[in-house]
Amino acid sequence: MRTHQRAIQGWNPSALPAWLTRDTYVKRVVPALASVTKAQIRSALGVSEPYSSDIRAGKCIPHPRHWEALSKLAGVSAEGDKEHSGMPTPGGEGGKVDQVLTPLILRDLQRRIPVHPTI
Repeated sequence: MRTHQRAIQGWNPSALPAWLTRDTYVKRVVPALASVTKAQIRSALGVSEPYSSDIRAGKCIPHPRHWEALSKLAGVSAEGDKEHSGMPTPGGEGGKVDQVLTPLILRDLQRRIPVHPTI
């Protein structure tokens, strides 16, 4: 049995913080991953270069067992901080532009991101 398959089987969903839902991952973590390198994602998750690239670009949603590590890499926490990303938050520094673009970007992400089959 492959390492990732064993890890999925051994993963306990209750280990995931309550605030880190699929919706939170898509709306807050995925955009913040733009500031994280593919090498950092590969190292943290133990995944391939192409898969780390797809995760970073928001082209796929990894298994939920990876969400906490990715949120830490991206500097996203329960309080809504983007500690390391330097990206403006909706309604923050970007003002009206962020308020208009963020929903459009999220809608596009929701349409094109394949969901992991075990979610």
